[in-house]
Amino acid sequence: MRQSVATLLLFFCTSSIHAQLVPKDAVPEKVADGYKFTEGPALAPDGSIYFTDIPAALILRFDPKTGKTAIAEENSGNANGLMFDHDGVLIACRHGAREVSSWSLKHSPQRFRPAVSQRYNGKKLNSPNDLDIDKSGNIYFTDPRYGNRDSMEMEIEGVYFQGIDSDGNKAMKPLIRIDADLVRPNGIVLSPDESILYVADRKANYIYAYDVDSPGKVKNKRVFARLNGGEGPGSDGMCVDQQGRLYATGFSKVWVFEPTGQLVATIPVAKPTINVTFAEDNKTLYITANKGLYRVPLNTDATLKHTKYSKDKE
Repeated sequence: MRQSVATLLLFFCTSSIHAQLVPKDAVPEKVADGYKFTEGPALAPDGSIYFTDIPAALILRFDPKTGKTAIAEENSGNANGLMFDHDGVLIACRHGAREVSSWSLKHSPQRFRPAVSQRYNGKKLNSPNDLDIDKSGNIYFTDPRYGNRDSMEMEIEGVYFQGIDSDGNKAMKPLIRIDADLVRPNGIVLSPDESILYVADRKANYIYAYDVDSPGKVKNKRVFARLNGGEGPGSDGMCVDQQGRLYATGFSKVWVFEPTGQLVATIPVAKPTINVTFAEDNKTLYITANKGLYRVPLNTDATLKHTKYSKDKE
């Protein structure tokens, strides 16, 4: 009976927070469709949203002002995760090319340029999947392997740090592997203050949190959350809002966690949900799911009120 009371109070707490975060009658709107497998949504400096169609090797651009989607790049090397750095350069995890590359919107013709000859201990990467970039331009990325594994040169599916020189020439430093003890790492994101790194191990259905001691150096790895009670595959892509809440895709939903790891909301979208990012207003959440691109408005700037309950009632 005491456990039931605690569970009921927690239910009302979560329901109340969900109502504050997700506006009444808010339904994800499909803004682009008809692709093979969409991934990698990224906010561009001009406010547009870039995303990928991995099997078709396309990078696409959705313009929120016109509502139109156009091909930004063909022959992308099966680009997966995307993110713009602070100079307006698009950084892409090129799944098929097995590298992280940059593509500058300022250059013509617009073509990919490998950031560095990327090998770890002389071996090719598996297939870079997703990434985040810190304020100094350093890149954190995951390197799992999905599909055929015959060409793998490494047994480890790890998490890497690609540092850049601070002398202004943007030269890339040698890769640092920051975690080798994961099954199949996928989504990756830094907290707003860059003090915490989150990594989703999709195969094991764990989201881990690490304290960032300094760029490329992490410590205190710990379980942050699991999806669906730990049953089935875990999260794919993730992002954070300005309040530090984590948004993780999986099981046809977006799962929203407080920085404490408390689940506060789930947003049904479509099957499957793959990756997420915020628009420049920090309120509109864009989601790649199934074969399209969706968006939903949220109250991310609201201070969420939590119902408190005492453990002695359990």
